Amino acid sequence: MATRKTGDDLTNVIFTVTRDIMAAEGYQAVTFARIARESGTSRTVLYRRWSSPFALMTEAIQAKAHEVQGTLVDADFNTGSLRGDLIAMLTRYKHSADIMGRTYNRAILGEVSKEDNQDVTTFLAQLKQSNLFIVERILSKAQLNGEINNTTTDLVKLMPFELLRYRFLISDEPITDDFIAEVVDEIVLPAIMQQQPHP
Repeated sequence: MATRKTGDDLTNVIFTVTRDIMAAEGYQAVTFARIARESGTSRTVLYRRWSSPFALMTEAIQAKAHEVQGTLVDADFNTGSLRGDLIAMLTRYKHSADIMGRTYNRAILGEVSKEDNQDVTTFLAQLKQSNLFIVERILSKAQLNGEINNTTTDLVKLMPFELLRYRFLISDEPITDDFIAEVVDEIVLPAIMQQQPHP
């Protein structure tokens, strides 16, 4: 008789099953009943830990991304210039999006359209704060290095992430190194410099 998995072992199995179902059949196939059956556990176990399949899927995808390259918020971008740090940040962000995949990212769009979806609301709020923190840390370093005098508005800080998300989710065009450099050189850096004091 097989031993029922518990703790971290069970969590890893649940995460793997969740990712496999989503990759093979799409977000709509990710249900607690299906995951419980294929993970060798019960729906009660899943309901105790996750409020919805979306919440479980988010944690499973993030666990994989963190396993591959760590967390974006903990990354140390230290190229020696503001431009270089912004490019490194967006390149890392692109890699995270690639790991998460279009199926998951488009599932977010589908969930956003539903009323009173607290899981998505919480996720997006956390994502926003994480993005702001990452850019603010880069800007603070640029201030210390004398490249800029002031930080910038939240709108400008969030703009590069929004542009890449649009490219990844809506336009379905590839995010190339040239595109990232173009975003930084033609949009983000000019917006930052526009908000610096002029002599």
